[in-house]
Amino acid sequence: MGIAASELSKYVIRPTLLYLGRPSATAEALLLGTAATQSALGEALHQRQGYGLYGIGAASHLQL
Repeated sequence: MGIAASELSKYVIRPTLLYLGRPSATAEALLLGTAATQSALGEALHQRQGYGLYGIGAASHLQL
């Protein structure tokens, strides 16, 4: 089960960008598009490696 694109944007991406002091419609669209491409908005999480919607690898996760 995934998440609706509008809900991901409204409740996760936009608030996170605001919290980081980086509100941007362009960044929001890029992050939403990347989540859709990498995991089909959560539908394919069990079929891939990496963490979360974006499939971040272990090394990148630790660096962040």
